[in-house]
Amino acid sequence: MKIYFQMKTLIFRFLIALLLITPLIAGAFPAPARAATYGDVVISEIMYDPIGAEPDTEWVELYNPGSVAVDISSWVLTDDANYPGGTITEGYCTIPESTSIPAGGFLVISQAALTEIDGEVVCTPSGTFELNNAGDQLALFSAAPANERIFGSLVVAYPDSAPTNLGDAIGLHYPMAGWSGASGDWAVETTDSGATNYRYHTAGAANDGWSGYVLTNHTIIADGTVSEWQANGEQLGSTDGVDFYVTWDADYIYVGMVGGDTSNDKYNVLIDTDPLDSGVDNSGNANVDYCGATFADDGKADYAIQLYPTGTAYAQASGASWDAWAPAGSGGNRGIGQVEFYIQKSDLGLTSGDAVGFYLYACNSSNQVWAAWPPENEVNTGSTDALTTRVVFENTYANRAPRYEGSMRGSQTMPANAGGQELFFDDVAGTVDYYARLYVTTSGGVTCTVKITTRGNALATRLDGGLRRSYDITPQNCTGLAATITLKFNDGSMSGAPDEFRGASANNTRLYRWDGTAWVSVGSAYNSTNKTVYTTAPQTTFSPWTAGDTTAGSLPTAITLDSMRAVSHGGLPASVLLLVGMSALSGFILWRRRI
Repeated sequence: MKIYFQMKTLIFRFLIALLLITPLIAGAFPAPARAATYGDVVISEIMYDPIGAEPDTEWVELYNPGSVAVDISSWVLTDDANYPGGTITEGYCTIPESTSIPAGGFLVISQAALTEIDGEVVCTPSGTFELNNAGDQLALFSAAPANERIFGSLVVAYPDSAPTNLGDAIGLHYPMAGWSGASGDWAVETTDSGATNYRYHTAGAANDGWSGYVLTNHTIIADGTVSEWQANGEQLGSTDGVDFYVTWDADYIYVGMVGGDTSNDKYNVLIDTDPLDSGVDNSGNANVDYCGATFADDGKADYAIQLYPTGTAYAQASGASWDAWAPAGSGGNRGIGQVEFYIQKSDLGLTSGDAVGFYLYACNSSNQVWAAWPPENEVNTGSTDALTTRVVFENTYANRAPRYEGSMRGSQTMPANAGGQELFFDDVAGTVDYYARLYVTTSGGVTCTVKITTRGNALATRLDGGLRRSYDITPQNCTGLAATITLKFNDGSMSGAPDEFRGASANNTRLYRWDGTAWVSVGSAYNSTNKTVYTTAPQTTFSPWTAGDTTAGSLPTAITLDSMRAVSHGGLPASVLLLVGMSALSGFILWRRRI
């Protein structure tokens, strides 16, 4: 018995000591570079036509816009849009083990040691890996087994903007434009390197064109005067006479709206704290309260802040009701024709790594919604306005350009039980401002409805190689439904929203349907007046849809159909896990001793 108690006391003391020192041990070592998630790394600068011998003096710069280091060990850089081992027709280069890019950092990749570039990493080439001087595709893939094409890959060829054989690099004009091969998104660098093999470049540093862009973390003085906001990176767009802005810093998310009559109108920010969940898994309230607006079941609002002429209202969803909410550090201020909100992340229970979605809208003194972002939302209906779509940010890390990362996610269900058209995501009811249109040629039955889900300005892998918008078309309780399909994609001229064509030609754009294995081209045509792509015959099979340029190299390729979402790989602290494990072990020892 004495031995039993001595052992029990010894183990107890050991576990207490272990619990106390484990955090200290963990804190003594820096956090390792984590595996990348979609959008973490972009191709930021390309030296494709150096003065020196090619391809040995060619190089590609990678940029990590995130707030933590990213491990790119065994990633593959190709001068083809396809992954090695597939249908690749050119060469590739494998990045060596133990290679990472620090937070907010740059890394130059070359296939031979460079005497005039510091800190480059030499990859291992296979096949003929060289950069075409007339423009070329350039793709970056994560390591096996994922082999996922990274967001910053150029599935549309980079533009041949640099002068011939003068050693000038081209760089992204703004930090998160890596999805585009459009010449307007790239610019020749202007910093003179003074080197023999090169003239102008910014290898290992921010590009020359980035000086005009304010990235997160950007702190706003939310005094109701929208003066310090950066239009290029923080203005989401404009609808119905209101400009909408979003940015953030480490602790706060800021929202700005410019337009309307601030002495009479009400300005609203409705917040979805789990925007990547849908249906019953999406928490919050879909019911009418704030200016008579309702919200889609896939994007219910969890919190509400309203600036009205004489004050500020706060509410938190509680089932189908709204309860009073007293945030510790959130609010807003009104100026003349403009308002600003400041929203403390901790008030929402969020960290910088969490996704968050917003409905942004203005209503008049009669509670009529007259302007809303995203532009897919219906306004001025004369009755309850169904806000179907919110802008979603998959994280609020530093070094981001919110304009280019705010995905427009929405869903809407309409009847398909009679012939004629049904318009989805229609800004003004009955107009050509819709984003999706079904013209029913054969009814699906009395109870037939169709749900369309859209993801615009999207970073999702399912769009890799296609346009930055997709649609899921789901008939419900339908038999024999047939309809022509018309879908809209932003071309940069609508509502000031970012271009979703990724450098592809609008006139060459056609629709593609997912058949369960691959994207299948469907007979379709582009309407340049309405900025839409439509099927030329009624369809009877409905599924995920996207679009692509019919020219080679820019067609959609299905890597995965799953939308990207923030997945926490964390768990209990190491100290707790060790404590549990040792406790189990001690229990076993004591049990054995009793026997």
